[in-house]
Amino acid sequence: MKILFLKNKNLLWNIFLFSIFFLSCGTPQPVKEEAAVKNKSPLENFLTNVKNTSTNQDLFQFSLQPATVNFNLPALQSFASAMYNGYWILLGGSEIGFHGTTSYPPPFASTGANDSIWVVNVQNSVVIGVPTPLIYSNFLSATNQQFYQVGNYLYICGGFTKQYSSNTQYNWTSDRFFEIYLPALLQYVLSGATSPPLNQVFTKVIQNPFVQVTGGSMIVVNNNYYLVGGQNYQGTYTSGNTGTYTNAIRKFNLSYVQNQWTISNTSSVIDAVNLHRRDLNLVPVIADGMDSLRAVIYGGVFTSNGSAYLNPVYISGLVYGAPVIKVDTMQQKVNQYNCASVSIAANNVMFLYNQSAFLGGISYMKYDTSSQQLVVGDNGMPMPFSNLISSMFTDGQNFSNEDDQLPPQYMLPAYIGSDAIFFPLTQYLMNGYTDILDIDKIFSGNTPPIFIGYMYGGILSDAATTVSVNGHFNTYANPVLYKVFISLP
Repeated sequence: MKILFLKNKNLLWNIFLFSIFFLSCGTPQPVKEEAAVKNKSPLENFLTNVKNTSTNQDLFQFSLQPATVNFNLPALQSFASAMYNGYWILLGGSEIGFHGTTSYPPPFASTGANDSIWVVNVQNSVVIGVPTPLIYSNFLSATNQQFYQVGNYLYICGGFTKQYSSNTQYNWTSDRFFEIYLPALLQYVLSGATSPPLNQVFTKVIQNPFVQVTGGSMIVVNNNYYLVGGQNYQGTYTSGNTGTYTNAIRKFNLSYVQNQWTISNTSSVIDAVNLHRRDLNLVPVIADGMDSLRAVIYGGVFTSNGSAYLNPVYISGLVYGAPVIKVDTMQQKVNQYNCASVSIAANNVMFLYNQSAFLGGISYMKYDTSSQQLVVGDNGMPMPFSNLISSMFTDGQNFSNEDDQLPPQYMLPAYIGSDAIFFPLTQYLMNGYTDILDIDKIFSGNTPPIFIGYMYGGILSDAATTVSVNGHFNTYANPVLYKVFISLP
């Protein structure tokens, strides 16, 4: 049952509390009920419906629309990104499709690497790229790096790349950690890579095997740095081979010791069963109490039978530097692979609401048009590309409910979203957060559907499965920019 999560999770008790609250607001004005409903905002009507129902409720719905732009964007997937002063900043990733689905170039060829730093301002039609500085090119041109933005700083580490400049294929997981000062990086690109000096742009560069991870996720809370999942892949890519999974949430701090910055206070939460994941979706959530910013792992790959992980993992204790995990019993149906995701929340005295939407990707189940149901795999082939939008509603600590947008609801226009990025409109960000949208701000004076940001990059596939009884289908780095809209159900 999808209900608005209140401070007490018992439905009858919540309804009682709401009744006391509304009664305490004074004697109702003598207006007709119909008029009162019309004067409510769409958000108030939605929340009222959720509060008063005992049946399943759809969550907020999402849709995409190709954006009309008069400039060319680089087509990238599996890249690192940040936002600063109206610009998107893009580093690393790949300019070609999914590995193993094109005959040329071969998987993870260095010729397919994004070896430029790009800045994009959609509003002003600005796209500028400069070569990644040669001294850092092998590291910052990597694909599937871990990255996270805190204010004016972007933190990046790891990623799959080439160990030496002479290598023609990726064959190594980077062991470098970077702190990048975004105002200086933007100036560096806009100046054509002439100024400021690199030490003002890349303010910390640290070598340490603790960050030698690719395909994981990063989150930074209260100056504690976390790497969630991922693997250390060594050697050129071979289908069926995997790297050494971390099986962990790795935590570290940064310390200045003997005139240099180092990684310090390292520790790990290891769970070879539930944390043996990579290419997952790590979403931020707001919970109760001092430990308010938490995270949830949704999906990830691969299980021992080559499938996706279905059980969400809740991570608490991030603010204290002491992460604790709790594994849910619910089974996620779709969109388990890393994809563009939208996190929205509301947090006030009466309610706490977290919803994360996943825009496509790769999926445990797909929508079968003949049976009009979700089925596992694609005609026997596991983990097909997805053309679905799904959402998870959660309290961030105990439970999640999944809502999948199936016909007649909106579906994606193609098999897209895997390793893409959602760039939110900054005016809708929740105060104090760089990656959570505020429901109250979104719906304040706006009529749904409401434009909330863009989905950029990622993988475009010609079919759900690239190798099937119907032949071979190609994948590409998606060149289309999409506007993302939110609506009430």
